[in-house]
Amino acid sequence: MKNIRHKTVYFLGIGGIGMSALAKFYVEHEANVYGYDLTPSHITDELTKQGVKIHFEDNPSLLPPKIDLAIYTPAIPKNHKEYNFLKKQNVKLLKRAQILGEISEEFNTIAIAGTHGKTTTTAICAQIFKAAGHKINAFIGGIANNFKSNCFFENKAQFLIVEADEFDRSFLTLSPNTAIITSMDADHLDIYNNTENLISSFYDFIEKIKPGGTLIYHVSLKVPETHRINTLSYSVNNSEADIYASNISYRQASYTFDLHFKDKIFKNLKFNFSGHHNLENAIAACGALLLQNRISEIELSNALSSFQGVHRRFEIVFDSEKTTLIDDYAHHPTEIRNCLSSIKAKYPDKKITVVFQPHLFSRTQNFADDFAKALSAADRIILLNIYPAREEPIKGIDSQFLLDKIQSSDKKLVNDAQLADQFKDNSHQVIVMMGAGNIDRLVPLVKKQLETNSTL
Repeated sequence: MKNIRHKTVYFLGIGGIGMSALAKFYVEHEANVYGYDLTPSHITDELTKQGVKIHFEDNPSLLPPKIDLAIYTPAIPKNHKEYNFLKKQNVKLLKRAQILGEISEEFNTIAIAGTHGKTTTTAICAQIFKAAGHKINAFIGGIANNFKSNCFFENKAQFLIVEADEFDRSFLTLSPNTAIITSMDADHLDIYNNTENLISSFYDFIEKIKPGGTLIYHVSLKVPETHRINTLSYSVNNSEADIYASNISYRQASYTFDLHFKDKIFKNLKFNFSGHHNLENAIAACGALLLQNRISEIELSNALSSFQGVHRRFEIVFDSEKTTLIDDYAHHPTEIRNCLSSIKAKYPDKKITVVFQPHLFSRTQNFADDFAKALSAADRIILLNIYPAREEPIKGIDSQFLLDKIQSSDKKLVNDAQLADQFKDNSHQVIVMMGAGNIDRLVPLVKKQLETNSTL
């Protein structure tokens, strides 16, 4: 492959979920891989075990002597010392998205975009394509349980299945053969300023689909009319869509349904994952697979039922007679609503405690009322402080500002160190920890407290 001619590749921000997948790709292709990140994590630990040399100090003297290619994440600040040193040295310096775009040209590419659901849909796509016998490469924005990784590579792969990220307009570097768009809700307004600009960027993404390719889009979305590509709509149960489900039943945390794809019906498919929104993601993924080859009902059913979920997407990390602990990446009001709806369907008679870590000051400011309404559906709400990520504080915007808007008689704000102590009383039935920051590092502490409770 023309993109694997680089002998030494350096990553600025190697610990990110997307960056680390690219690092593994270059390791797989026998490049010498180095990297910087702000702090150690389980991701950097895993990369180190694979032979990647990583440091955690922004210091140009720690760079390897000769770098053929440097890849950086948009989260790297423009005053970063190593970033500016590499620019001055005229090292080939590209964004992760640019490299991903170059790699995608080598394959029949299926790109999954959307403000919600893209990681789960990408993971389902990767698994069912593989289970159906296709050789694939996959870049996933989360840890897929089937692969125990955020990526998967095979020799002589025909398909590339890639999560297409709208942040920083990164997905516009891709020119896929097939694209899925799950949603276009307002988000990343720090980048786009308004919803119209966000939607316009998705329309630009649609224009990147290769002529004769196919767009699979949620039936609720308005997409431009075009004769340049094929279009198929999908829905969980809207029979006006081109791809939809009927005869849906939900038992023991799994769905059984019939799938309608154009003029065909695939009966008694099984999907072992909670949430109607996740079933909808599975329907979109099945549509992408069915575009590629003829497949029998039993083959499709076996492929779909083999999906094991994604780390931090409705992941049950502790379950006892008294208490269940769920870890979820939800960080947008729509995602919170979907997650709580799934929990109520799965545990209809139990009280729900939400632990939420808001992500970004700007997102909290822009969607404060929607966050408050979504969170108010829980029986108990515990807020953590806002995770700033790449942002500086905004005056007047903090977790207390959000807490004051939540309509609940049982709500509180705690710091990270106080969180585990909130669960000593053993009265919580279902706990869901939500957020896109570092709340996942607090999950083991809460789990440990619940394990202690279960022995009392």
